[in-house]
Amino acid sequence: MLSKDFLTTLTDTDKEVLRSIYLLRCLDEPTILETYYAPEGRTQDYVMRRIRKFVKCKVIEKVKYGEEWPALFLTTSGVGLLRYYLTLPDEIYIKQKKKTILGVYNSNDLKLDPRVIKHQIYLNRFVSKFKIKADKLGIPWAYFDEKYLSKYTSIRPDGMIRIGGEDLFLEMDMGTEKNTQLRKKWENYRTFIRSEEYFQREQNIKVLFIVGNVKNTELKARRVKSLIYDEIVDIVDSDIDFYVADQDTLLNTVFEKLIPSCPYVTNTISGFKMMLTRCCGFLVSSGDKLSHILGETKFDFYARKLNNNKKILVQDGETQEYLIDLYVGKPVSVLKKIAYMGRTSSAFEVSMKRPIKYIVVIEDEKDFYQDLKAIGIEIPSNVYFTTENRLRNMIFYEALFQYDMLGSIVHFNNYSFSGKVFERSL
Repeated sequence: MLSKDFLTTLTDTDKEVLRSIYLLRCLDEPTILETYYAPEGRTQDYVMRRIRKFVKCKVIEKVKYGEEWPALFLTTSGVGLLRYYLTLPDEIYIKQKKKTILGVYNSNDLKLDPRVIKHQIYLNRFVSKFKIKADKLGIPWAYFDEKYLSKYTSIRPDGMIRIGGEDLFLEMDMGTEKNTQLRKKWENYRTFIRSEEYFQREQNIKVLFIVGNVKNTELKARRVKSLIYDEIVDIVDSDIDFYVADQDTLLNTVFEKLIPSCPYVTNTISGFKMMLTRCCGFLVSSGDKLSHILGETKFDFYARKLNNNKKILVQDGETQEYLIDLYVGKPVSVLKKIAYMGRTSSAFEVSMKRPIKYIVVIEDEKDFYQDLKAIGIEIPSNVYFTTENRLRNMIFYEALFQYDMLGSIVHFNNYSFSGKVFERSL
């Protein structure tokens, strides 16, 4: 039985730590320090003393799993402390038939096989780093571990972050999942996307596949994206997209592109739109404007040049009209749009009686080529690539390029894109 003296010594941060251990099932000491105590100026020595006290009072217990820092789990007394004296996390409350019920688990329910603790700890580190960033920005959000995920029943990601109009599904890979396991995972997503539950969902979904515990995360990420492309690329769209990278890269993508009022929406889109107008002379609007004639496919921009009669300008025999995407965060949906551009252009031509071209704005020519090569995408002839730096500093037709059969970069010498000029080998 916990003493009243013990209860009175708990700080607000202590209580938050205990609630988080319940919600996340386990944490380790470095994550607790970085996420909860360091922001208020506490030291590692202070945290060690707090953990030692919690262990002594049998509120938490340490479980070794082969890493330097043991995992910290709540004991039966720890769960009771939260349930009867403090407060349980809001995320464990679920609604059923107009009633709110409590999804209370005891300490045994929350235990994990030591073989999967490392997986859970790495996942929780991602969530904890997300918390630090989101709380600093004052952004409301909620996290649901797979154990508490009542929002969806026909799919079970490792965890889910709900933020704004997005549900971020978290899938953690510690470098141990074989191709057969990954194919099964993506087939489960296909079943989910075909379900009534997916049709009735309230949020868009972004699947964040977190690559960890491998030496070459880029190589592993490309392998995973290749399997996604092979298995389910036909059902990837703006409502459910996939991002594959290491923890820090994905966190940057989330806060750069996926959260409400993110820089991608407030700065990147508007800044790029202005640059296209000033440097290239385009009239630019949202690509959503054309989605109804493109099979509901959405693009970042619809750019065109107009003549004096307000008609699409023709230069060197080619209409100056483009669909454009920024490859920010390397979403799988852009890879799909590249591969499917032939049929997209055909749909446009049937409706508008003219062809259209597609430009993908990338960050690094070599890195992007490695993505294309690993996945094995056959690039249609009306797909072009560029970078923002090229667009700012080169003539438009020279700024656009394609990859030749050997992976070299070739640009063009006129607006018809018929004359190719070898630029350099990668």
